[in-house]
Amino acid sequence: MTSRGIGGALTFALGVVLAGCEPGVSGEAAEHIEFVFEHHERDLCAGSIPHLERYIERVFEFFDTAVPGDFHVGVNIVTEPPCPTHACFHAEGSEIYMRSLETPGARPSSTLRHELGHAILQRLWGPTVPFFAEGIAESLWHGRTWDETPKQTVPVGTMLDGEAKDVDAEAAAQFVRFLIDTRGLGRFEQLYRRAAIRSQEAIRGEFKRVYGESFDALEGEYLASAPWCRYTLDICDPRAAEPVGPMWSTTAALSCVDPDVYGSVGEWGSPGEERSIFAAQRTIDVAAGGLYRLRVSSVGPFATNPEITLVRCGDCGEHFVRRFYIADTELMLTAGLYTFEFLPGGDGVVTVSLERVGDEPGM
Repeated sequence: MTSRGIGGALTFALGVVLAGCEPGVSGEAAEHIEFVFEHHERDLCAGSIPHLERYIERVFEFFDTAVPGDFHVGVNIVTEPPCPTHACFHAEGSEIYMRSLETPGARPSSTLRHELGHAILQRLWGPTVPFFAEGIAESLWHGRTWDETPKQTVPVGTMLDGEAKDVDAEAAAQFVRFLIDTRGLGRFEQLYRRAAIRSQEAIRGEFKRVYGESFDALEGEYLASAPWCRYTLDICDPRAAEPVGPMWSTTAALSCVDPDVYGSVGEWGSPGEERSIFAAQRTIDVAAGGLYRLRVSSVGPFATNPEITLVRCGDCGEHFVRRFYIADTELMLTAGLYTFEFLPGGDGVVTVSLERVGDEPGM
């Protein structure tokens, strides 16, 4: 139901704008993930399981490991999850429990990605203290919302021995990425595995043993640096990238039945109230940096201003986030990988185009 094009305007024919389509998903299983629904307040969109399966693959790739053939996670949508919050992962049986497929105010499938991170780390490295468990699980994907301004670094020392509910997941994720990027994944794995006793003295002692540096020295270096970003494994997939030359455009039908769309539809808020919470992505590889004109247009029964987010993939020095609605604007883009995420709020068709209109400064 989706058509793409490179090098010029793309045409798209849709006889009926997905009128009356219902996903009708009651339970789904795939190679590594299986959903069991105790209730059906919300239904999975057609692309949700492929999206999550690819996320699982990308996380294992990050750890330079193939997905084990017997890796399997059960996702249970239940009225009363056995959790201190609305969702949790239980290592026994490798089961995720959730009250709802979505979290208020968050990007589609956000909670699922986080809990899948716990499942994968449990399989690879086993248990650890909550600070490292929450930090690494949260660092692997972009985050629950699209914040255009990076979060400022904050001290994390008081969280080291805290319960999961007391850990600022964003701060922990930033600190974990700092440790991995500056000292290596192998040494962070040692720290993760060795941090078995939840006490300030024990955890700080492991920092000294693994890194040969005190926690205070490492935290001081971290706080003096620019804000750290996440690894965006959910949004920046090189395998999916389309090359961008002087002209590029894409038109997508956005509905929960479209195979590119992940998220869910169903009840939300008041009884009988329904809401679509789904998204789709297009990853592009810009061959030549320069000034580009971005145009966004849409048709269909959803809100007239679908949210379009552009993410610059790469390390934290390159990374940025820009949000647009109906747009006709100019952007300076360097060569490299970018991803558009479409968050339409309902069924419809959106067209996005880029046209190179000038060189980079100094060229």
